[in-house]
Amino acid sequence: MVPPLQPSPPPPLPPVATSIIHLLQIHLGISFPSMTINDSTEADITPILIDITKLIVAMVNQIADDGPYISSILRDWLGLTNTDTSNGINIREMLEQPAILSELYSRGMAHRFPPQLALEPTNQDIQFIYPINKVTTLNIDGETRKTYILTTPPIRQVWISEKISIDNSTYQTTHKLQFMSDTTPPRYTSTNHHPTEQLSYNHTSPPLRPIKIIIFNATGAANPEFIYTYAEICFEHNPDFVIVTETRLRGSNSQSMNFTASTSLEPIGYFGGSWFLWNTDHMNFRIIANTQTIMTFKTSFKC
Repeated sequence: MVPPLQPSPPPPLPPVATSIIHLLQIHLGISFPSMTINDSTEADITPILIDITKLIVAMVNQIADDGPYISSILRDWLGLTNTDTSNGINIREMLEQPAILSELYSRGMAHRFPPQLALEPTNQDIQFIYPINKVTTLNIDGETRKTYILTTPPIRQVWISEKISIDNSTYQTTHKLQFMSDTTPPRYTSTNHHPTEQLSYNHTSPPLRPIKIIIFNATGAANPEFIYTYAEICFEHNPDFVIVTETRLRGSNSQSMNFTASTSLEPIGYFGGSWFLWNTDHMNFRIIANTQTIMTFKTSFKC
């Protein structure tokens, strides 16, 4: 008996299609190909995601060669029609709406201006840093998802400075971070001093200890992938201090990030922004200088 013919497997998806499907799965909270946009609880909570999804499908349709084919795959998956996307969307008009742009950038779905879809790999690269020099400098590309875990040598305190630069032609951002460690040994009050002698150091000076600082480059802190990565890495490594760069969000909520205190550098338009997070029962914190794009501060353990 001749066995029945098995259906041929579907052809592999183009790499661009795979990246866009992953992007939409993350932000809509649905699976390909079994769920449609109507199954998205994220879209129920944030209805503008429906418009953004239609916009993305329309933008994909304009990609040379595979664009129309990929957009048809996306429409079939999401339960959309041509009228919903290619034929019924004015891309330029939608990309002039502040609410659309704010959501695209804060979620890390797009970079630069005019917006370009963020289709780079989403795995979070982690780099461990153990400084041997007094000053350590990091130059962080705002479009690259990366985490740095910096553990200082035993120190009294550390001065940290950040400067945010934005290229006015491409709107690419760079975060320059500098860490300067104070390794001066603590001095304690001697019982041999005469009471009238002036003491330059107090007996409550904290001992030298390493400080663990985690720097997350979020590329949009409203990105669900960033939120998951942040929680996972902080739980595993238990940092003393956290810096989140390229937040693209105004203000900071320390409690939602599992810290008791925070301050921030605000974005300029839709780009930049940083959060600085610490626990007040554990760390001292004092701002030394602060402008729109620069912040310098020092932090140390409490006694």
